[in-house]
Amino acid sequence: MKAALHYDEPMTLDLRRVAAFVAIAKELNVTRAAERLHVTQQALSASLNELERHLGVRLIDRTPRQLRLTPAGAVLLAEAVPLLASAAAVERKVATAGSDASGRLVLAHSPAIAAEEIYRLLADFRTAQPDATVVLEKFYPRELSSILTSGRANIALVRVAPRLGGDTAAFATTPVSFDRLRVAVNAEHPLASKSYIALPDLAQYEIVVWASPGTSGYTSFLTSLCRSSGFEPNVAVSPNQGLPPVTSVAGNKRVAFVTDPAGMALDGAVRVITLEPPVYAPLEAVWLRAGLSQWAQRFLDTVRTARHE
Repeated sequence: MKAALHYDEPMTLDLRRVAAFVAIAKELNVTRAAERLHVTQQALSASLNELERHLGVRLIDRTPRQLRLTPAGAVLLAEAVPLLASAAAVERKVATAGSDASGRLVLAHSPAIAAEEIYRLLADFRTAQPDATVVLEKFYPRELSSILTSGRANIALVRVAPRLGGDTAAFATTPVSFDRLRVAVNAEHPLASKSYIALPDLAQYEIVVWASPGTSGYTSFLTSLCRSSGFEPNVAVSPNQGLPPVTSVAGNKRVAFVTDPAGMALDGAVRVITLEPPVYAPLEAVWLRAGLSQWAQRFLDTVRTARHE
């Protein structure tokens, strides 16, 4: 007779019940949540009751008029979304384990990162892994968490990784390069004739950023640079969403931080000027901790090695 298995740890969460809870928590309506999951309201309510019993806490307050998350429910919702995404990522990783033919690396990147910079990052990886297919996808800062938890991308590349709120523990991040910052101005801008400029020279000009302060780690990084140089920056969100940062100053008197090489750009419409003393901005990779694909891991290993050579 086989010996019974014994577990030292308590039974873990039932992911199906967690998924049911997430549906209810997002809809705050059992009927709509049941329709979304294609189950009966009775089955969904029973699932929620069992999850609450397992955890020993009430997750949702029910009243005749409305449902409302309890503090415990709010905590579980914040943790449940990346938890379910991690489980799905593990399934994808297991399904493709050992299959080199499935080599596909999807890199998402913010508009603040130029295609040339990603090409340089990929150079060593492409040499080491010539059979891998690499797909690039652009995203906006507010989409960082969802693009990873949905499985749309293996790794997201951002200038500065923001705090991801309650689901931070589900993600990992590491710097993969440090790029020198420069300033882009219109060719007719008062600063355009300078060979180099210092950060305080920007104090009187509107600075273009790609997302509002507080919503982007990169914007916070840039505004902190200005404050450390003695002035409060006047920032404006670029109207050219999705285009390279250098395009945001063409035809106006704004300035923009860029990582493009110094010199003329956009067929002479824009001039990129060196900052002195030098200032560097990190380029960081963010990924879902669980289920990282072999190709994503190889990319991270390659760029980490390159940084230390």
